[in-house]
Amino acid sequence: MANQKAKQEIVFPEEVSENISKILKRYELEEPLKKVEEKLYQGKLSPAGIIAKTTWQLAEGKIKMGELPALLQKKLNIPAETARKLTKDIKREVVDLAEKIPEKVPSAPPEKPSPEEKPSPRKDIYREPIE
Repeated sequence: MANQKAKQEIVFPEEVSENISKILKRYELEEPLKKVEEKLYQGKLSPAGIIAKTTWQLAEGKIKMGELPALLQKKLNIPAETARKLTKDIKREVVDLAEKIPEKVPSAPPEKPSPEEKPSPRKDIYREPIE
């Protein structure tokens, strides 16, 4: 149990979607909205979706940076050199902006006395003893 990784919430700033759009334009991977919609209906990802998904997996540690170029080359059907350059841009403009926030583990609630254990009667200090 000591080797378990602490759970983290990964937060990307708003500018990441704009950065992905710029990357798509730079590498001429941008698709018209109609084509993106068609792919979604077919259960496929657009280049933007592929980049977003692989970036998320990279940030979560599910894939390694060294695996990303081959993965992008295969999924985007691009040359190896383009995939290497694309990986560098994705790392610099998207992945490096991610913020990992450790998830708070709820603390255990205070223990309640069992029903068998009755608290000792308290002495009422505000009343005078009756004799």
